[in-house]
Amino acid sequence: MNHEIVQMAFKAGQGMTPGQIAEAMGGDATGGRVGAQLRKYGVHLPRRGDDDIMQLRWSRRDRLALEEIASKRQHDAPDIAVIALRILIAEPILFGNLLDEADQIDEALRK
Repeated sequence: MNHEIVQMAFKAGQGMTPGQIAEAMGGDATGGRVGAQLRKYGVHLPRRGDDDIMQLRWSRRDRLALEEIASKRQHDAPDIAVIALRILIAEPILFGNLLDEADQIDEALRK
């Protein structure tokens, strides 16, 4: 992968759209060309609309477990994560109970 593609991928990871990346890159770059190049290398682009980008750090083990679940459901791991989050947001009591349980586990592990 050449340096220009790496720069485009980094900007996409920061939430920039192909048009914004093309503008930042200058030259003869267009949003269409940038988007096509990024898709060619498997770089996911932000969706249009009111979506926000959130970067998170998580364990490789958790990511692999989620990818396994996602593959059985024929989804991408990020899609499964968003679905799970939407369910938890829609069920605040369940979400609260899970957070309480996670706190208890963390506390037990610290002892």
